Amino acid sequence: MKLAIIGCGAVTEKCYLPALQQIDGIQTIFLIDKNYLRAKMLASQYNVPYISDNYTDIIGKVDAAIIALPHSLHAPVSIVLLRQGIHVLVEKPMALNQEECKAMISAAEEGNSILAVGLIRRFLYSARWVKAILDNNLLGEIKTFDFCEGYVYNWPTVSDSFFRKEIAGGGVLIDTGAHTLDLLLWWLGDFEEFEYYDDNYGNVEANCKLHLILKSGAKGIVELSRVRKLRNTAIIQGSKGKIEVSLCGNHIIAEPKDILNFEVSGIKGSNMPNQSILDLFVLQLKDWINAIKTKTQPFVPGQEGARAIALIEACYRSRKLLSLPWVNVKIKSNFKNCPNLKNKKVLVTGATGFLGGRLVEKLVLEFNAKVKTLVRNFSRASRIARFPIEMVYGDIDNDEAIDRAVQECEIVFHCAHDFSNPQKNIIGTKLLAEACLRHKVNRFVYVSSFSVYEPFQDGDLDESSPMLPCNWEYTNNKRYIEQELLIYAHEKGLPVVILQPTIVYGPFSRTWTDEIVLLLRTGRVVLPDNGDGLCNAVYVDDVVNGLILAAIASDNVIGERFLISSEQPITWLEFFTAYEKILNVKSVILMPMEKILQLISKRPDVLLEVDPRRFMDLSLIRIFRKLLRPFIPKSFRKKIRQNLPLPLHLPTMQRLNLYRAKTYVKIDKAKKLLGYEPKFSFEEGMEITAYYIKWANL
Repeated sequence: MKLAIIGCGAVTEKCYLPALQQIDGIQTIFLIDKNYLRAKMLASQYNVPYISDNYTDIIGKVDAAIIALPHSLHAPVSIVLLRQGIHVLVEKPMALNQEECKAMISAAEEGNSILAVGLIRRFLYSARWVKAILDNNLLGEIKTFDFCEGYVYNWPTVSDSFFRKEIAGGGVLIDTGAHTLDLLLWWLGDFEEFEYYDDNYGNVEANCKLHLILKSGAKGIVELSRVRKLRNTAIIQGSKGKIEVSLCGNHIIAEPKDILNFEVSGIKGSNMPNQSILDLFVLQLKDWINAIKTKTQPFVPGQEGARAIALIEACYRSRKLLSLPWVNVKIKSNFKNCPNLKNKKVLVTGATGFLGGRLVEKLVLEFNAKVKTLVRNFSRASRIARFPIEMVYGDIDNDEAIDRAVQECEIVFHCAHDFSNPQKNIIGTKLLAEACLRHKVNRFVYVSSFSVYEPFQDGDLDESSPMLPCNWEYTNNKRYIEQELLIYAHEKGLPVVILQPTIVYGPFSRTWTDEIVLLLRTGRVVLPDNGDGLCNAVYVDDVVNGLILAAIASDNVIGERFLISSEQPITWLEFFTAYEKILNVKSVILMPMEKILQLISKRPDVLLEVDPRRFMDLSLIRIFRKLLRPFIPKSFRKKIRQNLPLPLHLPTMQRLNLYRAKTYVKIDKAKKLLGYEPKFSFEEGMEITAYYIKWANL
């Protein structure tokens, strides 16, 4: 059997081509992709003889084709091939709407072709086992269900097609949801009523929630996310029992436990073998090939693939906004007399990060600006892809990409920073500065850090404070870039303004929210002396407001640096205690400075903050806890936590200086020249942050 694969993206490279190596009786003879060089690369790697950039070249030369194209092309390409008698396995989602699904099914009938849909989760042992116990009424009448699936999106997509509405058809609902809803409808039957919410602001959603009533009368919810880790299970409650099953694996919990003794094809719920994603693709391909040879229906025919599409289409048609409290916070008093940014083209680098992501949200929602972003990794673009922005592919040290990004922009915000490559930050900033001069940008706002003044001294700190010698890489990298930009400003006329934010916390802050939560949950956080060093914490929205003010202020701010912080500092003990209250833990230990220094010098195995080893160790702790949690009673888990010694999280020398110093950051200059006024007290910022921590399941 001769096969073509149409579309040479990540799923072809990572799944289809390796899986086909394990199957006899089929020969991949064609790879098709508009990116001819990529098709050529994969063809060379897997010894595929023919490549093309036009899928019609395969007609009359192959028996079957796998369609692994962007979603909007699934239907039109499949229809052409099916009518020509070419058997098709189409990736999920089968199509963008019911009309396209019906046309594909009709084309298969017209061409006497086999149409299969790539819903690989049906090949999980657990999925077929759940279907069997429900068909055999082992759970009785189904009352409720709760399907919850979410990851921080990391699929190695090679283009932005997943994040363009006209190509993808939508976001997490039509992507991940095609799998999740397929299982739900296959297991529990068709829907009767629904109410759907998502966070799409003109492009593709990253989070959604669906309330469903099925024709059977069962009620439940489906929650999906591309930006947070959820539990990734389905909970189904019946009149006779309850199960919780992994949506991507073969782990099942049941009440009563004897339900797990039910056997399907020799496999019980209590002893299911593991299956890799490659195993599932092999099973799917073998099923499709067998259907072609025997002229029978595949396990997931077009009629089945269309069921989830009907629900997805209905959801998008009647969507309501999923409101998250940190997104629509509008503090406009800073901008009473500001120039109108509506329809002004603005570039944001580092937009897939914490600060840049929030800046994009406010620029679009509050100011109606036309936002461009420079994106080096589309896998990280889920949060900003909710908005109708232009994403330019490229890294900050790519001159051609920088030039394309800066073109036609009036304002440039440079938020990008590569912690692993200091030299790239220097090169990239210079390239950006040159491009801004070349394209006559009105304002270039650079995000530096108050870290340039480390090691911190007690007392007041302002923009005139000296920068003492130190050997900390981040500090010196930011100092060098600031100096270079000031030279550009004074010698070449670059309209640059430099902002120096302090301790920026809030939703999606990796350093001062996510990692603080992780430290407090997994060990004992050590603070020096009485924890009374000063923490100049500032909520993320105040920093973003400062960035925008720097972009619209008069020209007398050009070539100036501005510290951005809150009105008053708090102590580091207060900062960590606020997180402890949210998490309901007691993890902070106060320790004399001398003892901390002794521990650091005598115990090289101790977990240090910002130590790469820590991330591996803490990840293992979290995985271990997650695997054991369902099997250990809550009361016993509490006893374990109380009695087991937890690892000490000692500060690095740089953090130790930060925690110890009684430095009071002054923001008088930003107030006077930018009109900056912090609007969030620490209590207000932490109230929003607490909601985020719960929502993100940190």
